[in-house]
Amino acid sequence: MGDKTERWFQLCQQAAVEQDPDKLIALITEINDILENRERVAHNPEPTEEEWRELARQAGQEKDSEKLTDLAQRIVEKYDAAQRKKN
Repeated sequence: MGDKTERWFQLCQQAAVEQDPDKLIALITEINDILENRERVAHNPEPTEEEWRELARQAGQEKDSEKLTDLAQRIVEKYDAAQRKKN
């Protein structure tokens, strides 16, 4: 996978050994959110205005640097997909 393991995979590794049920649920929820977003982008690469606003809102409120990096990556991916569709 290289030096930069994808965030969802890192979370799966953490979930595999997590003993605290609340932390496990939080990890699984984040994994699910990431994978649902990837699927949504794959099926509908051009984001709606509402999706742009929601990503911006999430980024503005996020305090965790890893989650913020993931959000930024999602925004860039959506922007790139929209640009490819225009060209």
